[in-house]
Amino acid sequence: MSEVMSKITVAVKDGESALMEAGVSVKEALGSLLSNKQRKQTVAARIDDTLVDFTTVLEHDTTLEPVQIGSQDALDVLRHST
Repeated sequence: MSEVMSKITVAVKDGESALMEAGVSVKEALGSLLSNKQRKQTVAARIDDTLVDFTTVLEHDTTLEPVQIGSQDALDVLRHST
């Protein structure tokens, strides 16, 4: 019996959106939705005011807010990971 993967809509706040397989990671989603320059400046994301890392799995329609280098959130991520 084959498992059918469901599709979800993943959007970037104030940006693009795309239909993706449920179970996609934040890293994979942002890789598809951001420009190369934006990807290089992104260290994490926010979902509904919650800071998440690149390994977070997306199972439902989601809007991501990229956390860019130079922001207070990026500094918090750096402090948490060291």
